[in-house]
Amino acid sequence: MLARAEPLFAPPRARATRRSSRARAFDPNSTPLQGSHAPVKRVPESDLPPLPPLPDLRELAKMAAIDITDEEVEEWTPKVHEIVKWFGKLREIDLSNAEEYEAPGREGLMADEWMRDDEPEYFEDVERMMKESAHWDGKFIKVPAVGGSVGTDFGPGATSVDEPSATTTASASSTVTPNEELLGMELKVGKVLSVENHPESEKLYVEMVECGEDEPRLICSGLAPYMSKDDVLGKLVVVVANLKPRNMAGMKSNGMLLAASDAAHENVELLCAPEGAVPGERITWGGAENVEPHGVNKVAKKKIWEDVQKDLKTDATKGANWNGLPMLTSAGQCTCASLTDANVG
Repeated sequence: MLARAEPLFAPPRARATRRSSRARAFDPNSTPLQGSHAPVKRVPESDLPPLPPLPDLRELAKMAAIDITDEEVEEWTPKVHEIVKWFGKLREIDLSNAEEYEAPGREGLMADEWMRDDEPEYFEDVERMMKESAHWDGKFIKVPAVGGSVGTDFGPGATSVDEPSATTTASASSTVTPNEELLGMELKVGKVLSVENHPESEKLYVEMVECGEDEPRLICSGLAPYMSKDDVLGKLVVVVANLKPRNMAGMKSNGMLLAASDAAHENVELLCAPEGAVPGERITWGGAENVEPHGVNKVAKKKIWEDVQKDLKTDATKGANWNGLPMLTSAGQCTCASLTDANVG
């Protein structure tokens, strides 16, 4: 005769008994939910605004660029419509005389199981992660906004998802967000007051540059092989002002002049601010607000300028930019004389 086996799982009542000693996730006895049993008051239907039409799942899928089959439309439409109708019913409840509700708080919510008391750990590489994420590859898609908001309801003739147009690419670059590394670099407009040959190096000029400070900055630049002193004198230039002073052939240089160069570094042109820019004013990026300048030691230690500089370019109109964000002064964008799609440094 076969013996009766014990069940692998306890019956529902036994399971409930074993679990009863644990704190409940929500205790109605500790809340004002139990109390008045007065009937729910309802707003007269005539006082309610009309409900919007029930959603068309095929149109919703099209807006979200999601493929949906006829079978899925047929299966999900009645379910979605019932949910929408249920939410519509909530408008009829009159809450004008409802009592104020006070949440039960942490006690009795199994806090020891789902609320952590340990201190959060700081992720030290967050700046590098955010910087690198700006260059992650991915396709851009156009999704019309509900109601046809300006700049989002693309309408007929929108380009395909697989091949973004030049317009899409330009739009994407205009939405680049400058990072804190860039916004903390102190780039200033400077005016070159004098230019001399370096006494110890044929490749260097020594410039005195007015930067709106107590006295002009002495800056050594490697521009001598590429342009005459007259090409530099009197120009409104772009000065990287929070670099650590550097000895150049025995002379301390307090800053750096920016220039554009081709890939072979055979052609170099000074980067200049437009007429009307004020010596000492700080360069901005696409209108974004700068932050407090990084200290010179931080810039050197974390190689912040090197990370920023690699993304500085000139565009097709010779304007300087960082990942598409224009390098701006109060008088307009900084430019070079003729080099397009060139490196800036």
